Amino acid sequence: MSVLPLPYRGEPHRGLNFLGGNMTVNDKEVLIDQADLPLASQYKWHIADSNGILYVRTNKGLMLHRLLMDFPEEVDHINGNGLDNRRRNLRAVTHTQNMQNRRRHKNNKTDLKGVQREKGRNRYKVRITANKTVYRLGAYQTREEAGLVYDIASSLLHKDYGRANNPISLLVASPEMVSKVQDRIHTIQSR
Repeated sequence: MSVLPLPYRGEPHRGLNFLGGNMTVNDKEVLIDQADLPLASQYKWHIADSNGILYVRTNKGLMLHRLLMDFPEEVDHINGNGLDNRRRNLRAVTHTQNMQNRRRHKNNKTDLKGVQREKGRNRYKVRITANKTVYRLGAYQTREEAGLVYDIASSLLHKDYGRANNPISLLVASPEMVSKVQDRIHTIQSR
């Protein structure tokens, strides 16, 4: 259980302003439910950058999203926006579930999560991890096809916690492609 820092009792923090149901911290708009504003206004907040994702925290390390969710082990911002702290965008998750909803790695050269270009070949490999198993789902001629394979696998393996490269691609994926990915996953699970 985390120790709560003492509430701020002085004048409102110069980096914090309340506008309607939202607040701004250091000139960044932070989305928060109106019902949570009294609790949030008790602390000094600032914007923290964690691997390119912005979050709201105190100098003592208290994260706004954890405060609002009553301190579960981990909290997931469903839409991936660390400044959107409305309750409908927050959910208590396990570490594994939180990792499934991560964005692609910043060093990824294909701009697609789970897709890597094969060195010396003009093909794209797909890899995804679920339940401590690495699934190598083949190599594809185009990065778009590889991205679609990853998205299908993510929806099958990660369920509601996966982050698709292109959520719309799942709506237009052919039944044959979905079946192919399902078969490959089943083959790997059978080993």
